[in-house]
Amino acid sequence: MKDISPRGIYFCQLSILSSSKYSSYLGFKALESEIDRVFSELKSERLLEEHTAKLKKTVDVLREILARCIAKRPLGEVQPSVGDFFAIHRVRSACIECAQDPDSQAATVLQFVEDEFMALRGRCFERCRNILLEMLDKAEKERKEKGKGKKKDKKTQEPHPQVDRLELATSYFECTLCDVQTLRFPNILAHNCARRADVGSGDDWVSDALSTRDHPNDDIREGLWNCRAAICPLPKMHMSSLLAVLDLWELDPQSTTFDEVEKLGGVVECLTCNSFSKGRCLMDWTGIVSVLFLLFVKFG
Repeated sequence: MKDISPRGIYFCQLSILSSSKYSSYLGFKALESEIDRVFSELKSERLLEEHTAKLKKTVDVLREILARCIAKRPLGEVQPSVGDFFAIHRVRSACIECAQDPDSQAATVLQFVEDEFMALRGRCFERCRNILLEMLDKAEKERKEKGKGKKKDKKTQEPHPQVDRLELATSYFECTLCDVQTLRFPNILAHNCARRADVGSGDDWVSDALSTRDHPNDDIREGLWNCRAAICPLPKMHMSSLLAVLDLWELDPQSTTFDEVEKLGGVVECLTCNSFSKGRCLMDWTGIVSVLFLLFVKFG
């Protein structure tokens, strides 16, 4: 005799079936519509699990293809996650097609991913760039709304479209899910919190298909970049302090890039961090950003 499946056990344990009221044929006949509903739900769950299992095998092939492509790239180069590639309509459609067609070969259907890796990688990065730029636009708008009526230097009024906003000295971001200090583009794209989907969201079949379960306690789901909204711009007080430092150096925050500030080699003295035993605390731009993060974010 075959073992009863978990769904069979679930059905047998329904409290409504154990009631003496429905122990007769007529009683069960009255339950026909309810039994049909339960079996329909169980069938839907089974089909979803089967589809997810097939899709997972296809995604594993996609992961292997991407691993081969990434192995050919320079060491340390930031790469999108499997979830970002899967989000591309063409890739997603190909994976679903393989999962639905038992005769299709995933490696053959997904060969275009390897052939067009750099173009697809560029599309992934473009999406992430747009997310970060929208964050900066929103933060800048809020800062201007708050600062209405205050006198500002004329040179900071007009933006400089020829400068990549993500390369500006002030274009830092923080992660709300961990203790990492500050993040910049493009390294922010590799931040682990931004690449993971919610763990335990079993209702999301895409999330399940993208998960890796090498160990029962190791359930990692690679979702769309920043799908948990972990990344956000720096707090207003933090940003205001950075702008004040640039003002001390007579630099325009709308056009000064991170590389330019680093090349300038400017330093400031932090009176809060000065110590009788260690002496004066002098910091460059990177040190200023880190200390301000500790003062405003970590310690409030």
